[in-house]
Parts: sequence; structure tokens; C-alpha cells
Amino acid sequence: MGVQIIKRKAGEKPEITNIGRGKIQISYNSDGHIIVRYINSQNDDTLIVLDVMTSNALIRFIKDALQDDARPLF
Repeated sequence: MGVQIIKRKAGEKPEITNIGRGKIQISYNSDGHIIVRYINSQNDDTLIVLDVMTSNALIRFIKDALQDDARPLF
């Protein structure tokens, strides 16, 4: 499926953009950013780069979910 980017404003219809068809690659770089790369072909890809604060929040969420058997992951 990939990723949906949904922009919402109160009282307006949401603007939905679908990206990320194809193979997926996830990495964590030396600057502390999580990068999600959707590879459509050798010359066509889409990158989603999370800032350090968002990357850390996602890592904490996953660690907490893995440690807490009472809370389902999905």
C-alpha cells in the first residue's frame, strides 16, 4: 500500500496523497533520522525522512510496545 499523507483542516475535505508503491527500504542514518525509501525502479524512488525528534518518538513507541505485552502492536 505505501503511505498516505493526509492534510486536514476543520470544515474542509481532507487532501489525500498516496505515495510509496513498490519495494521498501528502511534505514537509520548517523544523524539520527529514520528514512523510509519506496523504490519503484532503479531511477524512480520516494524518500520520507523523519526528523530526529520524530525518529526518537517512533523508536520509543516501538520499544514501549514491545516491552508491554498488554498493549497490542497493531
